[in-house]
Amino acid sequence: MRIIQVVNALTFGGAQVIILDLAKKLLDEGHAVEVLAFRDGPIGKKLRDAGCPTHILGESMLDFLAFQRFNRIVKDFKPDIIHSHLFRATFWSRMVRMFNPQVYLITSVHGRESDFFHACERITAGISDYITFPSEYLRQWYLKNIRKLPRTRTGVIYPGVDIVSEISADEFTDQYPLPVVGTLSRLHPVKGVDLLIRAAAKLKQREIDFELLIGGDGRQRSELTQLAENLNIAERCRFVGEIDDVKGFLSRFSIFVAASRQEAFGIHVCEAMERGIPVVAARIDGLVE
Repeated sequence: MRIIQVVNALTFGGAQVIILDLAKKLLDEGHAVEVLAFRDGPIGKKLRDAGCPTHILGESMLDFLAFQRFNRIVKDFKPDIIHSHLFRATFWSRMVRMFNPQVYLITSVHGRESDFFHACERITAGISDYITFPSEYLRQWYLKNIRKLPRTRTGVIYPGVDIVSEISADEFTDQYPLPVVGTLSRLHPVKGVDLLIRAAAKLKQREIDFELLIGGDGRQRSELTQLAENLNIAERCRFVGEIDDVKGFLSRFSIFVAASRQEAFGIHVCEAMERGIPVVAARIDGLVE
């Protein structure tokens, strides 16, 4: 088959990791796959290294130029399926679908997103032929709060991770001589990293020895760094930014924490579990599943 995957940006994130995994698997199975995004990023390099044609649509003129490029690529590539991820990419995929009714459009909803998304989704959801969700929680939330759809047009596909042989953490012993508590997450308020830092500050007050390791980046980094300073825990708290070798990074951990306020699924929890790391997670949303 001929398949186009569409996403907002090729930065690090759960949706982008899923696209990378899908593209590699589909290419291995002999399908023709191309990826479209409005903005490039580190996942774009990984896709190109895997031999997947990757188009950057651009972000000028309120996306109208990007829409024209998108539509032209569809005309040239003639896909059987367009698979859209995240609201912006899904909106324009639906517009393209209206000009190309022969293409089957699958949409993956990865989270609750914004109120603007909710309003547009209620109007345009019917253009997608099938909508997938990463958890039954999110599917039920969508059907209740966004739009009721026939069961035959929605489904749950849980994300997953590759299970590989154990990675030794011996090389990190000198760098992290104490137990390591931490997380790997986008630094956004919904991920609850501030709750983890506050909990770590209470551990320090109880004179418990540990290192706090926070992988990932995002708009809240400076705020979280200041919070660690204010709580007098900065000397034990390390922000290490974007992580390329996830398995190697997680192998440093003694305990992984997912303190999210919202979580459609929580693939970072699966990644930690795959490494055999004890996980402490918030009892919310898709994390329960």
